Amino acid sequence: MVSKEESKSSMDSIVKMCCAEEGCEPGDLPEVVLDEDSLPKLTKADMSGDISKCKSLTLVNLTCCGLTEIQAPFPELPNVETLDLSENKLTADVLDKLVNLSALRLLLLRGNSIETVEEFKALKDIKSLQVIDLEGCPVVQVDNYRKKIFDVLEQVEVIDDKGRDGEDVDMTAILGLKSDDADSLLSDGSNEVLDAIGRDELRRLLGLDAGDEAEAASDPDENDKSEDEEDVDPDMPPVVKKDDDDNDENRDSEGAPAPKKARLRNLKDSIVGVKEQDEDPLKATRLAVDAYSKDAKALCQTLQAFAKANDELDGVRGDVVKTTKAFLLPMDQQGGLQVASDPELTKVGNLFSSEVDSISHSKKDTRQLLDDAVSEASAMQRRLDDLTTAFNERDKAAELMSHYKVKMQALSEEHISKPKKDMDDRIKRNLVKQQNAVEAYKRVDTEVRTEANQVLENRQTDFANILQKMCTYIAKNSKSQAAAIPAFEEQIPAMIQDSKDNLQKARAAREEAAKAAEKPAEAPTTSKTAKEPSEVATPTASSTEGDHEPDKEPSTAETKDTTKPDPSPATPADEAARQ
Repeated sequence: MVSKEESKSSMDSIVKMCCAEEGCEPGDLPEVVLDEDSLPKLTKADMSGDISKCKSLTLVNLTCCGLTEIQAPFPELPNVETLDLSENKLTADVLDKLVNLSALRLLLLRGNSIETVEEFKALKDIKSLQVIDLEGCPVVQVDNYRKKIFDVLEQVEVIDDKGRDGEDVDMTAILGLKSDDADSLLSDGSNEVLDAIGRDELRRLLGLDAGDEAEAASDPDENDKSEDEEDVDPDMPPVVKKDDDDNDENRDSEGAPAPKKARLRNLKDSIVGVKEQDEDPLKATRLAVDAYSKDAKALCQTLQAFAKANDELDGVRGDVVKTTKAFLLPMDQQGGLQVASDPELTKVGNLFSSEVDSISHSKKDTRQLLDDAVSEASAMQRRLDDLTTAFNERDKAAELMSHYKVKMQALSEEHISKPKKDMDDRIKRNLVKQQNAVEAYKRVDTEVRTEANQVLENRQTDFANILQKMCTYIAKNSKSQAAAIPAFEEQIPAMIQDSKDNLQKARAAREEAAKAAEKPAEAPTTSKTAKEPSEVATPTASSTEGDHEPDKEPSTAETKDTTKPDPSPATPADEAARQ
């Protein structure tokens, strides 16, 4: 691993190397351009060293350097408009390190390990940011990742060649180029490439000045020599050459980074894209692969949405079970509060919870089937994405092969019209490069044809495997849901109806009991009241009619009764009955 001190010193060495190439001090350095050919693998980079002195930087290109981490944030570099960190192993943590690049317009992060969209909020204060390239990063598998990033970064106009409304975006408009400029940029082998960078915008992106344009009109021999140096393709295996050619080539390119015209092509490939071959013999195959790729992407998104919906439904089922138990299970007896509960409804709560839990357990037991289906769909999409990339590499190889074919014709014509002493050497060098280009194209073309045939032949089988897992998943869960239908459709409704009927009967019985309790309480009260006048009048009658002896006994009895207290108004039993 690279220590912090080593990474810092490495970045300082990079700045010194770039200054030596440009012949300037750090404060005047227009660009830092590194790639896999000009720098050994650098795992970590510390941006707190000499790069902070490079206030004139407009372009920072650290592609294919093996970076896994940027340890310190970029310093304030007010003129950097393009940052290319493509084809490294950086995670989303790198976004926090870019906040000081206030003039940043183009951010190229393709081919890294960025997985989530949340970290993009770190870029919201970079108001100049217009374009973000994330192709090949895992984050592109996130549903609606463009929309989510657009929502966070209101200033951004383009993400992966798509605008805010999903429309294809012409990158030449973003770069401030005209259509004829774009045509020139799309042809790597054109001798007019340098003429196409006269716009201020693109010149800033590449750090070019007027002297570079004059270089294109300089001595043809020197100009051709520069092209020889630039045309070395790092991705092509070299063809074995003679010793004198090796020495000549080493003298031309040893230790030198990629010339500006090669850097222009690299930047063009990253931003504008690669032009497809004219009259491509694999055009029909390519169209079939493109259509298959769209279908695979749609399938992957559908399965991911299905899995997400199932997860959300599981959460809802859990909430329903909790709510059911809260309402139907007996309440705790707290504070001496006596709350009656219906045992029948308690059974309903337990039965409902049990059936729902059974469905949830079935979902969990079969979840691996759904995960496998999603995984296979994602693998299918990745394979198609790789095949699309291979087609692009094939296009690049075809462009390079065409370039050397045209160049060899031009050199041959020039050699015939005005022979030069070193023309033979130049022709030999370019002939070797043409052979390299042809071999590279053949190799890539064979690989693409083989892979495309395999992918298209397995199209039905691959989808059938995914469908098989989905059918098994749906069938097993449908069985668990069907098993719960009798409980939901018959048992639980019947139990609830029984509970309602029992409750109605209990209420009717209580009402009858209350009425029956009121009747015995009213009867004694009426009889006592009726007797009171006779009991009072009896002594009076006996006192006035004392000669009638037979009448004394009832009078005496009634008199005795009047001496007894009347129990009806104060009898506790009557009071209780009345209550």
